[in-house]
Amino acid sequence: MYKFEMMTYNGKQESFNVKSVIIPTSDGNRTVLEKHMDVVVEVSAGTLKIRLEDDVNQYFVSDGLFYFSESTGVMIVSSFERADEIDFQRAHVALERAASSVKNSADIFELKKAEHALKRAVGRLRLE
Repeated sequence: MYKFEMMTYNGKQESFNVKSVIIPTSDGNRTVLEKHMDVVVEVSAGTLKIRLEDDVNQYFVSDGLFYFSESTGVMIVSSFERADEIDFQRAHVALERAASSVKNSADIFELKKAEHALKRAVGRLRLE
């Protein structure tokens, strides 16, 4: 077991004693166990899985960083939400809007912005 702290830039914070965390990254999921080497990982929007002693908690997390050293993990992200905090009806609307924007974007900046919104909506809906 190790200490895991999750926080946002706005000050929202939660702490856990965990067996492992599974972190969404741009190149797939990364699992960090208790005796993992020191690491800094870029966090991508997606599902974070926190394995506790006898349970698994899942969160939607947005972009940020994860740092692990000396049996302590710290994640700083733009936002994190448990399934019971997500408005799934709103997430469905955001998914439709983002998909439409991806399909109709002519500008590369607008396309990247729409793809990011699509990824966030899909990540939230995976917890439904």
